[in-house]
Formats: sequence, structure tokens, C-alpha cells
Amino acid sequence: MNFEDELQARFDAHEMSQKIRLTRERLLVARVVARQPDEFTAEELVEAIQAQQT
Repeated sequence: MNFEDELQARFDAHEMSQKIRLTRERLLVARVVARQPDEFTAEELVEAIQAQQT
């Protein structure tokens, strides 16, 4: 199972109790977080997300 499939499965399981959809934006954030080192700041996360969008 690839990253997106596993993430979709986890969101689907969570969605049942929380009514949260897996949007394009949430998937982008999850991908960027998965690529970050063990520790990162919010600013580093925002920069990495912005770099992915360009």
C-alpha cells in the first residue's frame, strides 16, 4: 500500500467518527509532514508547503 492509499484509509476510518474529508490541501500537508525530519517548526512546514505549490 502506498502513502496516499494508507492515508486515505486512515482518513476514511477517522471520517466515520469526525466527519472530516481528505481534501487536496490536507493531502498536501500530510505529504510535506511525512518528508520532514523528526523535528521541524511551523515556519519550516509553511515554507515546505509553499515550495510544493510553486
